[in-house]
Amino acid sequence: MAVLLAARLAFANLDGALARDTGRTTRRGALLNELGDRAADLVMLAGFLPLAPLWLVATAALAATLPSWVSLAGAAAGAGRLNGGPVGKTERCALVIVAAATGWWTPVLVAIAAGSALTAVTRCARLWRELGAEQRELGVR
Repeated sequence: MAVLLAARLAFANLDGALARDTGRTTRRGALLNELGDRAADLVMLAGFLPLAPLWLVATAALAATLPSWVSLAGAAAGAGRLNGGPVGKTERCALVIVAAATGWWTPVLVAIAAGSALTAVTRCARLWRELGAEQRELGVR
């Protein structure tokens, strides 16, 4: 399982980097990338369903999508597409590998839920500052 998760992460990062490096990015590709990443996160976390309470898996799955929602909302508002934070895609995948290796299902799901929520909040704060600075430069209140 750990090998599959590592491969998923490598390929998820490789396709976008390759497209950017070769100047072959498209808006459709960006759409497919975002949809594929969210689906992969949800499928990965669905693997916990036989191992942990439904409410905890659902909470972690919903929280895992929050950072992307915030980043995409910021991009739609004219800010740059944010990545990074305490628990982004790479960290979620690493945490699932830890759970697979140790059997620590519950602590990992709690870490994914809390860390993803914190990541969403930090991205939202960055976007709020960035968009506010743009407004001040334009003289808009």
